[in-house]
Amino acid sequence: MTPNCRFRIHSAPQPVNASAAFSVEQLRATSLQRETRNILPSKAKKVNCYFQSTVESTLVPFGYDSTGKRDCCTFTDPLIYSGHPAKFLVLDMEYGQNVRYFEDHLHKLREMFTFNNKLKDRGEKILNRLKINNVTAMCVHIRRTDFILFGAESSFQETLDAVLQIATSHRLEQYIVFGDDQVFIKNLAGNITQYNNGSHVEAYASHFNEFEDFFVSSRACAAFLMSAPTSTFGWWLAFFAPNQEAVYYINNGRALMQKKPNRDIFL
Repeated sequence: MTPNCRFRIHSAPQPVNASAAFSVEQLRATSLQRETRNILPSKAKKVNCYFQSTVESTLVPFGYDSTGKRDCCTFTDPLIYSGHPAKFLVLDMEYGQNVRYFEDHLHKLREMFTFNNKLKDRGEKILNRLKINNVTAMCVHIRRTDFILFGAESSFQETLDAVLQIATSHRLEQYIVFGDDQVFIKNLAGNITQYNNGSHVEAYASHFNEFEDFFVSSRACAAFLMSAPTSTFGWWLAFFAPNQEAVYYINNGRALMQKKPNRDIFL
C-alpha cells in the first residue's frame, strides 16, 4: 500500500462512519491485502477487494480546488456525503493530504497502526544490530529520484546542516538516514560521522524495506527531519516517530507540482 493510498483510505471515511475503500487494479488486489497485514493486522480483515465491474458505485468529487480540479491537499468536509443513498461512493480525489482529515481521530489511527509479530521480530533485530535503544536517534528522510524532475528533491548541504543543528539541540548522537537514493544517504551518513563535538557520533543509512523503516521510526526516532516536505513517505515515517513534538521539515517553499508545503499538510 503506497503512502498516497494511506492518505486516501484513512482521510475521508472516518467522519461519515463509512467503510474505507479505494480502487486498485485487479492484479494489485491480492498483494494489497498481503501488504496491509504487514502493518495493519487489526484492520486487514476489514479490507475487502471488489472488482469494479461487479460493484455498482457512484463517482463523487472530493478535494477539488476553487477551479473545480482535483487537488492533492484541499480539504472537503466528508459530511457533505453523509446522507448519500449510494452503497458505494467512489471519491474522485488525489492524495487527501490535509491534516484536517486526521487531527480529530489521531488516537484511533495510532492504535490502528500496529505491526504484526513477524515484522516486530525483524525490526527488533535491526535495532539490536544497530545498537539503538528506544527513542535515542536523530532521524532524517530524504527524497531524490522522481523529485529531481520537479525541483523538489532533498538538498545535501541544506539537509546536513539542518540535521546536525536539530540533533545538537536534542543532544542526540545516533542518526538514521532513510531515503530512496542509497548513494545519497550513505554519503550523508558518512558526512554526519565526520561531525564530532567531543562525542562519539554514529550514523546509519537505511537499506531496509518500507515496513521495516516504519517500525524503526516508531521505536528509534527521538527527533525527525523531513528534508523533502512534500514526500508522502516521509510524512508517514514522521507520523510513526514517538516524539511528535520534535518533527521538523525544511521550509524551502519548493512545490511538487500543485503540492506546496503549508500548515494544512503537517500535523
